[in-house]
Amino acid sequence: MARPIDWRFNLAVVWLAQFVSFAAFSCSIPFVPLYIKSSGMAPPGEAQFWGSVFSAAASLGLMVMSPVWGALGDRYGRKAMLVRATVGGAVFLTLMGYAGSIHMLVALRLVQGAFTGTNPASQALVSSTSPPHRQSFSLGALAAALTAGDLMGKWAGGEIAWRLGPQAAFKVSGALLLASSLIVVFGARENFTKPVPPPVPDPDPDRPPPSAAGAAGGDRATGKGAAARAVLPLMLVITAVAFANSFDGPTLPLFVEEVGVGPGAESGPDADLARAAYRPTSYLMAVQGLGAILGALAAGWRMDRGRWGRFLALQALGAAVGTGLTAGGQTLAQLMAARSLVGFCESALMSATVIWLGRVTRPESRGTVFGWSVTARAVGWMAAPLASTRAAHFAGFGYHPVFWAGAGCFALLAVTLALMAREKRPAGGP
Repeated sequence: MARPIDWRFNLAVVWLAQFVSFAAFSCSIPFVPLYIKSSGMAPPGEAQFWGSVFSAAASLGLMVMSPVWGALGDRYGRKAMLVRATVGGAVFLTLMGYAGSIHMLVALRLVQGAFTGTNPASQALVSSTSPPHRQSFSLGALAAALTAGDLMGKWAGGEIAWRLGPQAAFKVSGALLLASSLIVVFGARENFTKPVPPPVPDPDPDRPPPSAAGAAGGDRATGKGAAARAVLPLMLVITAVAFANSFDGPTLPLFVEEVGVGPGAESGPDADLARAAYRPTSYLMAVQGLGAILGALAAGWRMDRGRWGRFLALQALGAAVGTGLTAGGQTLAQLMAARSLVGFCESALMSATVIWLGRVTRPESRGTVFGWSVTARAVGWMAAPLASTRAAHFAGFGYHPVFWAGAGCFALLAVTLALMAREKRPAGGP
């Protein structure tokens, strides 16, 4: 008989692994638009376009493969999927540091997106080993680990890229992901049992009426249908949140360079303005990550206290305000204040939807459902940077219209969530 799992210890191990994983990704990925511009891989006027293509490539890989990995996790175990994701990330992020052309860089990002996806794997593992009454706490704590790692990675990545060059940041990312995989291998536990296939229906028409067990099976089928009706609209919300969250992502580093704020913006190694922008960009992203930690914790706390649909609408409205203020920022302090508000509200939105999803999903199907949630999120992640690039191109006024359009996306999302909160509350919903 398998030993019982201490869910608190398991949560702590996965928390640490995810902290390291997201620090690894954030150490290099957010600065790629500056890397493309400073390395000469693409003409300066095309840096935003290729940065958006780079972001969309990973989302395409995630969108296609996440349901596959999720289903395999339900069949063979969630721990194995988490190890696969971290090892895959270690390999492909290291290779990005050696990419010799923009096309090779984008291709590596596409494959990396297909083979990684640590977030749904960790969510499924933690959700499967935590008691039902602690699900919200566990998923909220895990979301805080992601945002904390994201904060640390962006701060460290900006310093590494500014001092040693962006190639060094990719190598550090690969080493950190390898360390994360070892934490999971030797620390995380899972008493996984392969699901038993359903019995083949009896074709005998003269069989007796269904027993109580058969009626229970019908109840389970009804329960699955109710859960599906709750999950499908939630997937659309996840896509919309991801789209709004990612709209200005590839543009922010280039906007910081254009505005010219913060230490290192005036000069840097070789007087390279693009490279000098790494440091103030890392400060902005770190402050946004700090706000995201608080937002994730707020979402977990609010989840256990009744209706919270209006809370989500308020967070979308706050993100709209913060994104609009970013467009008007002229100093590092102003931008830091705006991005901290954006980070809090974006994280609260995304964390709450993940907790909501865990509540309406059957335990034996969480790997598959969380995999599909990443696909839903990846649709937004893929479409947003491409749409923001077109917005900047058509407006012709630099990078400011991207943030104005992003604020509009959040405002529209706030109205939608407010209307949803007025409707009849779905099963497990807000």
